[in-house]
Amino acid sequence: MNNESIPSSKEINMLFETFFDVFPMILSANLSQNTYFLFKHDDFLDDNIPESGNYDEMIEQSVSNIHPDYQADYLRLFSREKLLSAYEEGITDIYAELYQKGRASDYQWISTHVIRTTNQNGDICQLCIKRILSDVHRVNMHKRRL
Repeated sequence: MNNESIPSSKEINMLFETFFDVFPMILSANLSQNTYFLFKHDDFLDDNIPESGNYDEMIEQSVSNIHPDYQADYLRLFSREKLLSAYEEGITDIYAELYQKGRASDYQWISTHVIRTTNQNGDICQLCIKRILSDVHRVNMHKRRL
């Protein structure tokens, strides 16, 4: 690989900023080590999750921000134990739309997509991206639930 094919740090930052505008919460987790690191716009969601820490503790803390009707689904899909089992079965990505507290403590539809990866040490890792769904989509989801 020559130097022309390696993006500069400026290009990488621009790519990340563009991606971050679309997905205002990006979480990188090492499930083997039970750790995570979070990038989040300050105005995205009504939670006070630390930027980094223990993945299991983060899931326990964040479930309180999920509407009670969706908490069981959230844990079934995104607990570390369940993710590791799913990945072991060959599932490489999981997607869900859940009703979650926003900044004003009002609930809003949030899409959550996790994608499995492996780091250079062979640890099972994942990238999680979240965003607020549009008002039209939110109304359509509500109608489907009724």
